[in-house]
Amino acid sequence: MRVFIGIELPVEVKEYLDKVSRLIQQSAYKGNFTLFDNYHITIKYIGEATSEDLDTLENMMDYVANNHSSFTLSVEDLGSFNRRGKHIVWMGVNHGKKLLKGVYEAFEELMEENGFKKETRKFQPHITIGKNIMFSYDTMHVDIPSYNKDIVVDKLTLFWSHREDDVLVYTPIYEKSFNNKDEL
Repeated sequence: MRVFIGIELPVEVKEYLDKVSRLIQQSAYKGNFTLFDNYHITIKYIGEATSEDLDTLENMMDYVANNHSSFTLSVEDLGSFNRRGKHIVWMGVNHGKKLLKGVYEAFEELMEENGFKKETRKFQPHITIGKNIMFSYDTMHVDIPSYNKDIVVDKLTLFWSHREDDVLVYTPIYEKSFNNKDEL
């Protein structure tokens, strides 16, 4: 199974991201845009995992969630990674970024001792809007509405990344709430 650990987003946030996606699609002539149900924030991409790996990951999630508290975050402006004229377009995380990074770092500390590879790239928390997006210009020229509400982060989710009828689907297979979920 191909898996990753992430943060699920509420429907209201997904509706906002879907509006942003439609605005970007109007100025792009090509791209693979994230499906409504697939919007999330990745904490740790794992890749292929065995059933034994899944047990270990669930234990790691339990440990991290039990040692962290719920928090809020907010999304900020659009950003992109430009790879040979094709863009990976994303919404960045603003408020709550340090707390999210703390959760990421807790996983990174556990990775190697549990047989997983540590990440070599800098942690850049974001929500992917689309991949391989090509614009008529070298850069994006898209005005988007702001989202002024806090997003509650109260649990971790282990997602299974797979295809159903040739459509990429992220299915939650395990969830663990942070130690103070009911306090927010």
